[in-house]
Amino acid sequence: MRILAVDFGRVRIGLAEGDPAVGLATPRTPINATGTLAKDAANIAAAAHQVGAELVALGWPLHENPKAAKIAERLADLIRAEGLPTELVDESLTTVESHDAMREAGLTAAQRKKRVDSEAACRILVRYFNGNGN
Repeated sequence: MRILAVDFGRVRIGLAEGDPAVGLATPRTPINATGTLAKDAANIAAAAHQVGAELVALGWPLHENPKAAKIAERLADLIRAEGLPTELVDESLTTVESHDAMREAGLTAAQRKKRVDSEAACRILVRYFNGNGN
């Protein structure tokens, strides 16, 4: 079963895909946020269909930002309305961890900025695979 992970942001939406049988997450090119949750949900659903995903693992900032957590919950409902099962996964510190790992790998600030959202989505997906994301 293919899964699409999502790190939702107001500017960019990070994406990663993978299969729990393999346990690896692969970053995908992020998509631009539209400013409208319904449109973003439709774009996420289209990306999921493009990779053959049967489930969306959506980052959930429950412990970091209660307002953003509510937005993620609403987005999850809209993705489900697009016909895709959606699981909320704790995304605590995934962006920080991604920046740190890319910095250690020698990427410049500009390179990190382009990749951080999808790298965070990879971390969300691995958390889902490991069963400790909820």
